[in-house]
Amino acid sequence: MKISLSLLSVGMIAAAATAADRPISDITLAYDGINLRQDNGQAHAAFLAKRSAQEADMLLYGTNFDAYVSGAVCTDLTGAIAGQDGWFQYQTGSGNRWSIVTVTGGKALKSSWGSNAAAGSYSYLWQSNGGSGYSGFTAGNSVEVDFNLTRFNTTVSTNSGQIQLRTYDATGTQTTIGFSLGNFATGTNASIRGLAYLNTGTAASTGTYAFTLATGSATTQAGTHAYYTAYDTDTGFVYWGWDAGTTNETGYYFDPTASGYIGAAHQVAVDEFDFLNNRNSSTTAGSMNIDDVGFYVIPAPGAAALIGLAGIVARCRRA
Repeated sequence: MKISLSLLSVGMIAAAATAADRPISDITLAYDGINLRQDNGQAHAAFLAKRSAQEADMLLYGTNFDAYVSGAVCTDLTGAIAGQDGWFQYQTGSGNRWSIVTVTGGKALKSSWGSNAAAGSYSYLWQSNGGSGYSGFTAGNSVEVDFNLTRFNTTVSTNSGQIQLRTYDATGTQTTIGFSLGNFATGTNASIRGLAYLNTGTAASTGTYAFTLATGSATTQAGTHAYYTAYDTDTGFVYWGWDAGTTNETGYYFDPTASGYIGAAHQVAVDEFDFLNNRNSSTTAGSMNIDDVGFYVIPAPGAAALIGLAGIVARCRRA
């Protein structure tokens, strides 16, 4: 059973970002490939070792969508009123982009884009604990977001679209970790990029950077893969990877300070995580499915007990 953090100590939780805080202009990405390192599972495994034996104690939010009602996640598309399980939605363009659909073994979150040839329409779906926010739990701590993503087509250019994962603080400013996952690329396979919001020391250069992660690799083909992205407050490393624990596990990490960055920008406290649906130049309908979402906080020493007392949500696992 899910426990709403809004029923707990409100004094330690910041207010959630409003629809007006959606970073509408923050779609264009800068690119940087300096010092992107192959993880081979070792660096990320060491990072995960910081978790206590009670992993669920550090899961702020988790769902496999099986308990949701089929159909729209949200009926309000202005970001003002929460939909199912405390999700909010804000979008431009017509048509509701997010819905719950039946899949083998349960249900999943479907992200769709329509056939309008006009580019640039997008839709945000975000989870900030039903309006109360997660800032009181994430301040000063490492964070990770896990999710499964299914891409159905990688070779038809008219189905061009993408899903992004981003995290934000309570002011609506993007924080460090994220993913950008395309549904079509000019090559055989769709693009996959890791996002990092980095601080270069000057306001003009601080912003979102994208790191190409094995574009063209067999692991980026259409199908379902389990992705993770994380930020380590101790080292400043940003992690991206997929299919952890399998024979084809692929992972990468980036050390901002080794490339001249001061570090992660606005990584004070993660208040919410967003999935962004962007149609790009699509002229025919396309979609991807998201499932098994988990938002973790990895506490700094001495903070685990406080988080455990807060009644963190247990992960929903499909039987």
